[in-house]
Amino acid sequence: MAIFATARRDRLYIMTTRELSRAVFAVKTGHGAPYARMHAIDRLVHVERYGCRHTAKLRTARLRAWPFAERAALVRTANPAWSDLSEEPSAQRIRADASLEV
Repeated sequence: MAIFATARRDRLYIMTTRELSRAVFAVKTGHGAPYARMHAIDRLVHVERYGCRHTAKLRTARLRAWPFAERAALVRTANPAWSDLSEEPSAQRIRADASLEV
């Protein structure tokens, strides 16, 4: 499960993916979901990994139902600077993880 945001931190896009590196590439190049393209969402700001795709989808659905302020607080807890995690040194692990089991 991944959360992407705009540079202004005013929009979030939450998705479930098996291949995080592919999802990051799609969002950053404008080939992702229409919502992400329309709102210029291009930063990976939060990632949660699950061993079961069903569990990841349930978590995604729950987060989408939360008010924006609560979703933003979740991001701030793990990533206070709202850094683009795909550009962090640890992103090499994300890119190396061509297939996340979700």
